[in-house]
Amino acid sequence: MKKIIVLATCLITNLQAAEVYIDEREFADNREYGVREVGTLLWQERNASFPVKGSLCHGGKTDCPELGRLYTLEQSKQACDKAYGWRVATDSDWMVLEKELGVLEQDLKIDRYLGKRGSDEGAILKNDPYFGFDQQSGFFSGNRFLGLNDGDDRSYFWSVKTDEFGKEIYFRRNLRKNTNFIHRFSNAVGDFAISVRCVKDLK
Repeated sequence: MKKIIVLATCLITNLQAAEVYIDEREFADNREYGVREVGTLLWQERNASFPVKGSLCHGGKTDCPELGRLYTLEQSKQACDKAYGWRVATDSDWMVLEKELGVLEQDLKIDRYLGKRGSDEGAILKNDPYFGFDQQSGFFSGNRFLGLNDGDDRSYFWSVKTDEFGKEIYFRRNLRKNTNFIHRFSNAVGDFAISVRCVKDLK
């Protein structure tokens, strides 16, 4: 069934609902994730919540199926079910989503904390009840650093880019309560534990 992102008079109909993925890995508790088709990718509609050793739940909870878990960079590499083709969304994957939502080509590669990219694409995600970036599904849960967190103010997501020399550059996406943008920045990774979205290439 097709699902539609609605923001005021804006309808995005090319982001389609697909199947439900069940994580059958040991300790995953057969957790279900709705799946959304975006371009040539399938996106899980919830933050990853696979219990990688050392990963955290927002607010100190022991289980967090709705909000997802918070992972350090190293932990994030185990968050997605690789055996079934799932992986952490890359910088390019996020750009595909952002472009589908309306971010202009010249804005996609802006690398700046709180940099203004596009116009209201972050608001579109926050107002989509199906894609899991809204507050009810844990949109404001993905940030923790050395025991401190940003409460319900903002959320961060890991992504990676491989440059022409084979070097990996790690980016974070930042969605905030008081802005309408999807921010992108490559500041030092540090010991941050943040959210992960898993994607899969369509065959």
